[in-house]
Amino acid sequence: MKKYPRSEKYDEKWVSDNWMGPHPLWLLEELWDEQMFSLHSGAWWRHLWEKTGLVEITACYDIENVKEIWQPWAKWAREHMDFNDDDFLAADTNNDVAFIIMTAKKK
Repeated sequence: MKKYPRSEKYDEKWVSDNWMGPHPLWLLEELWDEQMFSLHSGAWWRHLWEKTGLVEITACYDIENVKEIWQPWAKWAREHMDFNDDDFLAADTNNDVAFIIMTAKKK
């Protein structure tokens, strides 16, 4: 399983016991792009999905007022998980944090 460094971390017995063809973990790893760990625009995600040739994008647009939408989660996480998104949101002075809506249908 050296070809799949992420899924290699899963219990090998669990992976083999649940074998039903190519394992989803391996399929995901084949398609994974290291830049997916970063925040990206709708255009970036659209391009990523379109280049597979597997889907037709039916909608792709940015959601307005992202930080306002994020605030209830940030408040809940601060109160219940001791997790502070406030610094993260404040550091985004260029308004790079984005939520997008994107849908596609299989070709």
